Amino acid sequence: MNIQTLHLLGVLLGVATILIQTGDAFPFGGPPKTCAYLLAKHGGTEPQVIPAPYALTVTNNPSNTAYNPNDILTVTLNTTSDVGFKGFIMRAYRITGDVEDNLGEFMTWPDTAIPKYWYPDQGGPNCVTHKSSSVKKEVTVTWKAPAKSVGDIIFSVGVVLSYKTFWSNISSSIIRANKPSAENAFLSTVSLNFAPIDMKECGKTKGCLLYPRTCSGENCEYGVTYKDEGDTILFEMFGITDGYISLGMSYDKLMGDDATMACTGDNVEQYVSVQNGYNPAYQNERHRIVGITDIQMTRNGATLYCRFRRPKVMTYTTLLEKRTTTGDVLVRAINKTFDFADDFYLFFAWGHLYLGTDVLGKHRELPVITDEAVDFQEAKIHYGQAIPLMIQLHATFMLVAWMALAGFGIVISRHFKNVFTKFVCGSQRWFQIHRWVMFALYTLTMVSMVLIIAYIQGWTKIALLHSIFGMIAISLSTLQVVAGLLRPDPSSKHRPAYNWLHRIFGQISHVCAAVAMMLAYNVTLLPAFVQKWGFIVTAVWIGFQVLWEIIFEIIKCCNDSKRSKYMADEDDNIKKSQPAPGEKLAKKVAFVFYTLTLFTFLGASISFLYIY
Repeated sequence: MNIQTLHLLGVLLGVATILIQTGDAFPFGGPPKTCAYLLAKHGGTEPQVIPAPYALTVTNNPSNTAYNPNDILTVTLNTTSDVGFKGFIMRAYRITGDVEDNLGEFMTWPDTAIPKYWYPDQGGPNCVTHKSSSVKKEVTVTWKAPAKSVGDIIFSVGVVLSYKTFWSNISSSIIRANKPSAENAFLSTVSLNFAPIDMKECGKTKGCLLYPRTCSGENCEYGVTYKDEGDTILFEMFGITDGYISLGMSYDKLMGDDATMACTGDNVEQYVSVQNGYNPAYQNERHRIVGITDIQMTRNGATLYCRFRRPKVMTYTTLLEKRTTTGDVLVRAINKTFDFADDFYLFFAWGHLYLGTDVLGKHRELPVITDEAVDFQEAKIHYGQAIPLMIQLHATFMLVAWMALAGFGIVISRHFKNVFTKFVCGSQRWFQIHRWVMFALYTLTMVSMVLIIAYIQGWTKIALLHSIFGMIAISLSTLQVVAGLLRPDPSSKHRPAYNWLHRIFGQISHVCAAVAMMLAYNVTLLPAFVQKWGFIVTAVWIGFQVLWEIIFEIIKCCNDSKRSKYMADEDDNIKKSQPAPGEKLAKKVAFVFYTLTLFTFLGASISFLYIY
């Protein structure tokens, strides 16, 4: 999923900016999938929690409080103040049981509205939305009840005042059924009686996905178990979340064409549900939960647990809309069947719910993806990785270059000219070390830049500041390479100025790279553990880097003083080229500990990338 996801997020931010400026979102009505939850997903904006200045009323002759099968009801959405509305989307549903089912059929609607379909059983439009973004004060539609009683029902509507201001699920009063429900018991209800998940059976009687890869079962932060039961698969899931955990099944490691199952429940066990879904591309569509049985859920502190049985074979129907030049909307249905006899990569994600709803918000962290495709008929333990390989390589190369090699090369050039004095291939050893270390730094930096650009396929706003400081460091390092090739002769009058500029630009590029590394851990798509501890480790490394440079400067000053005392009659250039008594040993000991410090921080930083 990752290449397209990161690229898409950048595009969506730009689109959202345009929409905010114009105030018009989906001016031709909400897409069919919105009929499932009546919430405008406008750039992640939360719905309003204050009372809405609108009312939804239902009338039916001769009774205004009850209905019979095939009755025609009049439903009116109107403003209760001077505030109009630009958009709306309306549905009718049961108050208990199969609340996902959009009931009945909308029969008439004004010119400002258009009917929609959300996987209807009876074939008629079971949802209605706005046709344009013009301001409205009132909308009246008629609705026909199902031919058989479905019990007590309610109408609900989502209303959009502007791109950033909207309400979800403004409800009518309950419409009672004059006749009892003629339906069979609904089998996809949620029970809060939850038996603990037996993680000791992982790899024995059931397969498991465990995360992070250092855990072994009950100590995992996130996990999924599955067991083939013939026509069904028994799933168990748990994870630390304040909203939902979600499992995706995909034929590849890219988002799109995926079946999903999500369990929701906030920290006080409200908005509890299990949701069946499908990703036709980059966003999730909610589908009917019919067929999902034996649903159990509970919460223990920050961890949400759920269990359910899912048919081994399920078919999803995606409705695609196309608007013609005459303004008509053509709807095309595409069916997609998932058979768990096939192998699938598992995606595990978690995130928040939109305020006051059970609607899934965009997962803030990258999902965990199994290392290999999963055979659901095999009881095997699988591990997953949240950070994609290309990002791992990008970060690894940059960390090696700027956390280790940069400091290594600077210290060698600054403090070891009179220590590594032997000539190798025509130049002193300190210079050869400095040159090849910096060449390795520049090579890793450029390879890393190519990797991330190829992966994201362009520029992204997700990590804008990180990218800016990273590009400054890359530009300055490129300037350093070019300047190194054009450096003046040691006897040139311009050489002192070159030396100072070379040192200053080198330090600035190192500082910019350090800032870029710190900002990288502010990218919220990274796992929370990596964000927190990566930032801390980098901050401490910066402190130690500064401390070591101070230590080396102190050693330099002490030895300069010694040389002035013991070589008082010598030329200044000779003093600089000759080590003071004990200087070589002191610098070499310091250098060993400095190198150990660098590789300790480097090892910790890189390990985070591959554990999570």
